[in-house]
Amino acid sequence: MQFASKARYVMLLLALLALGAGLGCVRGERSPCPKFVRSLSSPVKAKNALREIGDQKCKMALPKLEEMFDQDKYRDDVIRTVKKIGWYPEAIKGDVPATEVTWANQAVALLRKGLTDRNTAAIAASVIQDWRIAEAKPDLIELLGKEQFVRARNSALQALIEIVSPKVAGKKDNVEGLKSIEDTLIQMLDGDPNKQDIFVNVTAARKLGVIGSTRAIDSLI
Repeated sequence: MQFASKARYVMLLLALLALGAGLGCVRGERSPCPKFVRSLSSPVKAKNALREIGDQKCKMALPKLEEMFDQDKYRDDVIRTVKKIGWYPEAIKGDVPATEVTWANQAVALLRKGLTDRNTAAIAASVIQDWRIAEAKPDLIELLGKEQFVRARNSALQALIEIVSPKVAGKKDNVEGLKSIEDTLIQMLDGDPNKQDIFVNVTAARKLGVIGSTRAIDSLI
């Protein structure tokens, strides 16, 4: 009996060790993110690294991504990678290290910079819309007033409206929020539909109708 008990004990111990070894392999697996971040410095590996960073949601890459954008490197890919990472202040749940909060703020800063480049403005605006980044409101208004960004107007206007009057199921437009951008809406209504997406004119007209803008009557007639 004593021998049998010891045998069972040894078998149980071996089973636990085997299970522990398996779990240790998973838990001890190193993050691939540092390697991908290092690869961003390589002209040969950078494009692939950007894809991997987005797929792996490497938050730690955000400082390097901002650096790349400032250096005018792969700007369009950088903005798309920020979107895939999906780390911004509103995404933070519970307590996180201060470093990760900084990364989230860098993502916002990067997207706002994206609005200053004609090649990245539209995609940056669409991410700002999805994330409802209120800090970008003045940047969007400024962008909408520039003729050289006319092709990004539809995305920028949708983002601006989402910030001041978020779409919430069962709720109507935020009239006060829309009134805060009345000047911009009138400007977009008066925009040349042969240059900008005609949907910009349509959207502006609808939102001006929601707030009952008397200043837009001449444009609407």
